[in-house]
Amino acid sequence: MNKIGFILLILTIIGLTNCTDKYKETSWEVVSPSGELRFKLETGTEKESGMLFYSVDFSENETETKVINKSHLGIAHSKSDFTKELHAVGSSISYLRTFKYTMPAGKRRLNESTANCIEVEFVNFEGDTMILNALIFNEGVAFS
Repeated sequence: MNKIGFILLILTIIGLTNCTDKYKETSWEVVSPSGELRFKLETGTEKESGMLFYSVDFSENETETKVINKSHLGIAHSKSDFTKELHAVGSSISYLRTFKYTMPAGKRRLNESTANCIEVEFVNFEGDTMILNALIFNEGVAFS
């Protein structure tokens, strides 16, 4: 084999290696702005492989309390199934996002909340994409 053939072989092997499942992250953790609330998102292991789970813990005075035990997270409808065989393809975390909103009634009409946010993109076995957004406030967790 000449030098050019050998170099092409090496480049082909490197290219094929880089095409296989680049994104390896399987768990994500974000805390509230105060640091007391912890949101954990993870894909299952072995028999739960590809399933998505979340949990929430509260920590105060070095004592940690489980608020929500490990729970299955997913959605299925007539066009797609995002309850199993999910693979993460990307994620991002942003800190201290402020949300301002107006209530139609009540003592305080103008309100403001601060949260840390995470966005994780998943692909299911059919190749469909789901983006999970989670907001971790001091008072609770919301996701869509």
